[in-house]
Amino acid sequence: MNPKRSLPLLAVVGLLAPPVLGFLHPRAQVARPLTDDEKPTLTKVYVNMPSLPVSTLTSVATDVVRGRVVDMRGVIPETGIAYTEVYLDVSWALKGMSQNHLTVHVPGVADKLNPTIVERAPKLSVGDDVLLFLLLDDESGAIGIFGLDEGVYRITKDRWGRELVNGKEAQGLEISAFIDRLGK
Repeated sequence: MNPKRSLPLLAVVGLLAPPVLGFLHPRAQVARPLTDDEKPTLTKVYVNMPSLPVSTLTSVATDVVRGRVVDMRGVIPETGIAYTEVYLDVSWALKGMSQNHLTVHVPGVADKLNPTIVERAPKLSVGDDVLLFLLLDDESGAIGIFGLDEGVYRITKDRWGRELVNGKEAQGLEISAFIDRLGK
């Protein structure tokens, strides 16, 4: 083995050894048990809600918007249920708001120490292109997704560049046909 070539390899192995081979490394520390304050607490919320047709979503929602998820942040309030703030860049509004940016509250949060799972809450990710049926809470001013996961329709493009809507009542339907179905 060429000593000049083996030196970088030994340096890489030396850097990886503590985290990868920690159980063999003389300076490795044994993990300590978590205190009661540090132990994770899972909260699971079950929702019993009837299925809603898209016509009901459209008529009851205060806003129907298309946008892209640009960021998300978990919030654990002192009282009430934990939620995720979903930051949305709005492309257009089919009904209601005409703001360029919205913050939408989605129940549940993926916090490492205190995760809260809400059954039927939509699972959104940064980059998602979505059509949302929203409901404004007049008392708090918060905006939520009406119908939970049924109030989210994802927009994708097919190989020809056509925009397709996917959700409870639309599986690969062209967006213009879906909007016509909504009666707008």
